[in-house]
Amino acid sequence: MHRMRPRLAALSHPAFLAALLTLLLNDHLFKPLWHNALTGKLSDFAGLFALAWFVSAITGRSSRLAHVLIAGAFAWWKSPGSEPVITLWNTWMPMAMGRTVDATDLIALVVLPFSFVLFRRASRKSHRMPVTRSWHPVIALISVFAFTATSRAPEQLPAPVSYLSPVVPEALVATLQAQGGSGVAYDDRLEITFEDARCGFVDAVFQVGTAGDMTVLSLRSFEAGCDIRSRGLGPLFKGLQPRLVMLRARLPNRHAFPAARQPCAKPAGKP
Repeated sequence: MHRMRPRLAALSHPAFLAALLTLLLNDHLFKPLWHNALTGKLSDFAGLFALAWFVSAITGRSSRLAHVLIAGAFAWWKSPGSEPVITLWNTWMPMAMGRTVDATDLIALVVLPFSFVLFRRASRKSHRMPVTRSWHPVIALISVFAFTATSRAPEQLPAPVSYLSPVVPEALVATLQAQGGSGVAYDDRLEITFEDARCGFVDAVFQVGTAGDMTVLSLRSFEAGCDIRSRGLGPLFKGLQPRLVMLRARLPNRHAFPAARQPCAKPAGKP
């Protein structure tokens, strides 16, 4: 083993390696097997801890500043404000990114003080680390893979169908939350979150419009972290139904839309 500079040696500290291993196992093993609230939050906790530690070690700058910037970036990433950037990225880049907008994910920020304190202690020590200098690039590459893999766009299952609701677009989220539902809206997009027995939390993505005095909810897709295509549409629509009831949404009939074409009546006496 070689004596490494304390700051760079922090990448081989047991605390960082444990967080990195947790992130990898959760995203590639635990989530596919048990996609639920626990596995959903675990990636946020482990990922934030490891990312703040990684940035502090690689940049060599103030670890305090690095942790503050990571906290701000995470809060922005989990907000509707990041959607235009994600849309632009997914339009031009080969690897799509995605995330679930959920304010409760911000609870993961509590790990950053622990990451900061442990990193400061690790970077001040000059003792031998359990990993040699030659492994440092490997750890860095694995870290980059873990951080990018956890931000991949969720699996999508197209489901083009429209509903009508008497709830005005501005009140959709408030109506859901008042009845114990969960949803987020930005621009003309609405995401309704519900829980599925196999896939855990699933997002139903709607485009929102209006037709007369009714709100049109055009379902575009279901999104989840599991293999949602093998799940099929039937169970997903069943899980979504209680949320649609909260919004008093229904399938339109052929006369529901003002622009719908009506069949021409035949003149009396003609075949």
